[in-house]
Amino acid sequence: MRADPVGAGEATESGNSVETWFGDTGSVVRVPAVAPLSGLTVGVTTERRWRDQAEGLAKLGARVVHGPVVGPVPLARREVLEAVLGDLVRRRPAALVFTTSSGVESWAAAGEHLGYDEALRDVAEGARVLATPDAADFARAASVVADDELRVMPAAMMLAELQASIPWGGRIAVQLGDPCAEELVAGLRVGGLDVVEVALCPRELPDDLGPALGLVAAVIEGRVDAVTFTEAVEVRNLVAIAATAELDVELVATLAQDVVPACMRESCAAAAVTMGMTGVVQPEVARPGAMLDALAARLGDAVVRLRLNGIDVELRGLRALVGEEEVWLTERERGVLSALSRRPGTVVSKAELLRRVWRSDGVDGVDGHAVEVAVSRLRRRLGSAGAALATVPRRGYRLDASASR
Repeated sequence: MRADPVGAGEATESGNSVETWFGDTGSVVRVPAVAPLSGLTVGVTTERRWRDQAEGLAKLGARVVHGPVVGPVPLARREVLEAVLGDLVRRRPAALVFTTSSGVESWAAAGEHLGYDEALRDVAEGARVLATPDAADFARAASVVADDELRVMPAAMMLAELQASIPWGGRIAVQLGDPCAEELVAGLRVGGLDVVEVALCPRELPDDLGPALGLVAAVIEGRVDAVTFTEAVEVRNLVAIAATAELDVELVATLAQDVVPACMRESCAAAAVTMGMTGVVQPEVARPGAMLDALAARLGDAVVRLRLNGIDVELRGLRALVGEEEVWLTERERGVLSALSRRPGTVVSKAELLRRVWRSDGVDGVDGHAVEVAVSRLRRRLGSAGAALATVPRRGYRLDASASR
């Protein structure tokens, strides 16, 4: 399943910038001629407001592969949730109760998706916040409330705590989703307290897994340099979707070695680390723009420097600087050159290149001829430097080069 980049089209130079046609939005993004992510490709997993993130990446010079891993919230449930959260913002509760970690995560995500993130933080800061131990860890990680304002206790103790600390008629918001929450709501109402039930929407897999599977393939094939996640459920869902094609182990290994995961929140970064990903980028402030800036800072030096046939070559994603000449590679050419440059001086077989770059075992219509064509085109594109791509008869190809990453 292939995921094609969006956001990179015909570019026209204008002074010190480049105008780039962006995806299906009908907009033109003005990109600096030397942009921090020029030549690189970034995968985007979020469903909500993904175009805003993609346009931000395009302004930094990146190409984008979009593979949403979370389905949209049904309109009816979204309207109900928006009404409940809006009411809490207007008439703030004296206390806020979290009973599950997924509920805390959904609370933070709902605030962001509905435009209430700042307001809901204010709600939490002005309320007595109670959380079970499991929920408390996520509340801290998601920056829902300051640690010194959080009271952690088992659900069985919450009823007595709230009855003793909140006066009769006081307003309490309780996050549903756990049987103990329903018992708590009933007990609070019997005690004369005004309870607002917050039924947060589960973040489920999308109906169509095709785009996400395309992103998984792009990551494993080395066509993507980084993947962004805005919430922990996106990390878990991407791995779950990869598992439907038995690619989860290879996906996580790639995100631990070759592709950079970027997470907007601490809870998201924790989920990525738990899954086995390493080198996670996380901004100091949980904002999409801050995440992209942190990613640009990390990838800004993502350059492979080679000496090919006496010529200095710099590789940065799809962009190659051959001596003083800028050259743009296709995804397959980039994949072949990347695979060879990882082991300069070592013969890499056609079969291995097929598997790594084409995800093919050679019996699905793609054979060694595809590798031969890609290598031939790559040599021509690199000019005199292309002579360093040596053919080893009956064995494969070798890159005669010195390299530093």
